Amino acid sequence: KIRKGKKMMEIITKTIIEVNKEVSPQKIFNINLGIFLRKQRLDCRKTQTWVAKNINVTFQQIQKYEKGVNSISVYNLLRLWSVLRIDQPLGDVLSACQKNIYLRQIFMTRTDEEQLADLKRQVINHQVDYKKFDAFIDIK
Repeated sequence: KIRKGKKMMEIITKTIIEVNKEVSPQKIFNINLGIFLRKQRLDCRKTQTWVAKNINVTFQQIQKYEKGVNSISVYNLLRLWSVLRIDQPLGDVLSACQKNIYLRQIFMTRTDEEQLADLKRQVINHQVDYKKFDAFIDIK
């Protein structure tokens, strides 16, 4: 994990608060859940196409779930939980998503204010390339 000074942590917290003001709570929740689901899929070494086929949606829909662009239905979420054999309690994960845990981890990968501002803009505009952050996400 990257260690940050107190000032940078304050800037990160301020940035997250700003994002939360500009993006709806539902969208923030979707982004966090998408980050979690992407990490789980990658840890299982499954493709988006494989997951899509096994829960009977298109791979484009899986992409949208993982980017937080679309909400996932409870039915599809439970099917996804089953096919990926996720062993974490669903309630714990949903609570972490509501608390913005996974997006916060991504913001903590930035090392200066300019990078943080750029990432903030990308999140607000749904343009984040989450592949850059796979190694930094701790889903435990």
